[in-house]
Amino acid sequence: MVSLPRAIIGFLVAMHLAIGMCSEQVHAQFLVESRGVLEAAIETARGDLDAGRLPSDAVAKSQLLAQILATDETLASRTDSQNHANWMRYLNVSPLVAAIEQQESPAVIAERAEGLRGRLIGNIPGLEMTTLRSLRQRVDDLLVSLRYDSPDRAIEQIDQQLSSLANRLTQLGEVPSPDDAAALSALVGLFDDSRQAGEVVDFLRHRFSHPNLVILIGQPLVHDVTARGVAECRPIRDCILGTRIVGSGSLVGDVSSRLLPSRGRIHLELTLRGQFSSRSTGYNGPVRLRTEGEGTVHSSRSVLIGESGVALGETITSASLQTRITAIEHPLKLVRRVASKRAAATKPRADAIAGGRLRSQVTDQFAGQVSAAVASGSLGGASRALADGRSTLMRFHLPEPLRTLGSTEQAIYVEATQAATNQLGAVISAPAPESFAANGIAGSSSYNLAIQLHESLVDNVASRVLAGRRLTSKQIDQWMTQIGREVPAIASDDPSSAEPFEIDFSRLRPIIFEARDQRIKIGFRGTRFQQAGRELRRPLEVTATYEAVRTDEGRVLLERSGEVGVDFPGDGRLTIQQVAVKRSIQTSFGDRFPKTLLEKSLNVPTTAEFPALHGRQFTAQAVDARNGWLSITAR
Repeated sequence: MVSLPRAIIGFLVAMHLAIGMCSEQVHAQFLVESRGVLEAAIETARGDLDAGRLPSDAVAKSQLLAQILATDETLASRTDSQNHANWMRYLNVSPLVAAIEQQESPAVIAERAEGLRGRLIGNIPGLEMTTLRSLRQRVDDLLVSLRYDSPDRAIEQIDQQLSSLANRLTQLGEVPSPDDAAALSALVGLFDDSRQAGEVVDFLRHRFSHPNLVILIGQPLVHDVTARGVAECRPIRDCILGTRIVGSGSLVGDVSSRLLPSRGRIHLELTLRGQFSSRSTGYNGPVRLRTEGEGTVHSSRSVLIGESGVALGETITSASLQTRITAIEHPLKLVRRVASKRAAATKPRADAIAGGRLRSQVTDQFAGQVSAAVASGSLGGASRALADGRSTLMRFHLPEPLRTLGSTEQAIYVEATQAATNQLGAVISAPAPESFAANGIAGSSSYNLAIQLHESLVDNVASRVLAGRRLTSKQIDQWMTQIGREVPAIASDDPSSAEPFEIDFSRLRPIIFEARDQRIKIGFRGTRFQQAGRELRRPLEVTATYEAVRTDEGRVLLERSGEVGVDFPGDGRLTIQQVAVKRSIQTSFGDRFPKTLLEKSLNVPTTAEFPALHGRQFTAQAVDARNGWLSITAR
């Protein structure tokens, strides 16, 4: 292909992205429609590789050593001496510092840096501290720079990867396979880290830019949380056209809600509909008028909920009131006759005044109740949950997802993209919940809660947390406990299967998660497994496949199909010892991959923010797995 000037390629890519933003077509179509533009961008990038843009390992080492010193000083100044000593003992930076100062080989420095990085990632309170996050970033920068300790060889390898990407494009389907999508994401990371092929990176980021997590709260659940009955009685003390009125009134009705389309904020409209009735006595001089009244009230107020807070709209109320005089009391018939005529003449005006005051009272009361509900603290609880979530993300070295909050007439939605700057999102948008059909199990158009998860989210998280990392069985079991899974007891004739083990996770797709053709495949990839003195150093995959089934009670479960699979990609036969290790792996993970998922209902605790939900159980009603998206609805 003839190489075009870089400026022209940049212009073509920018124009294509702009057209894509205005198009309603599925992004996956780029594999056919845009291949020529991307191929041209790749060819230009190959001619524009520059070793001068590669990150410097000398700079990275210097910055890391400075950050280690800053971290030590910060912990010493902000914690007591014992806590400071405990942190420095846990971080154990001395081996890495010594390797850098003694100018050990890149392999040795990288190994020790990986160890420190692993200690800086985990659900340990304190790892969200700014100084520790900065230290973790400097370790990442060092690991990246060490890959380019030989600039000429690095540029050659990047050129080969660009060529490989061009060849891969000819084989991609409209929806890339999990391996293809992970490979594209890894290439974007490579080009971004090496500061090369910027147009290619921008192109792929845009085309894989759909959110990879969608959470939906259906209108039925919103109704359950906000709806309530109204039955109020109150005394009447008023004066209308010179007549003092004493009595009682009652309002019976309900408060309901409806969602309105909005993007960026949830638009909820609360509405009070009620019937008003009254019995009263009017006093005008010596005359008493017994009256009864009936009417209707309709009051509504908009609530706009965003991450920055809540905005309340104006309360709009309409009221109609009709009264009738049931008796006029006075000893003289003539006075009663005159009073009756005067009452008939003033009744329309009196009814209008009474209706206006009823409308004003209902407006003030309903507006006050909505304001009180907003200020009751439930939003504070949501804010605390969000803060806790941010801390957890920081501890695991995960960026805060880009997200959009909004509502449709059917649901509240949160669309989020969990991806670092050098990772990709989903290539296609999530399917509509109304279309769910898991393996012939039709989903209901009515749902309380829906969660939609794309393969890219799992890969992005796993790549940041687990890629290239060594974990023990104890650490894995601790994580299982934290997500609510019981650690199984290993039952086997081989005692070694119950022994502790270690796994070195692969750098590419360390966690396998696939949602295709109504089947869910989960597992992990490793490069090393060690247990009971036996070691296997070769690529391995451990996976389990699940399919949706419906129980007699109507709920949906994910049931494991067959046994846990243990595979060894690549050529070469297994030795006798490796066969024994394979059996041990299969036994060790046979129960760590449970036979059923979604078998437990989600129970709402009594500490939840909304009393209407206390004690409720949510069970899965439909599961859909297609084109990389796993979608689950619950009621």
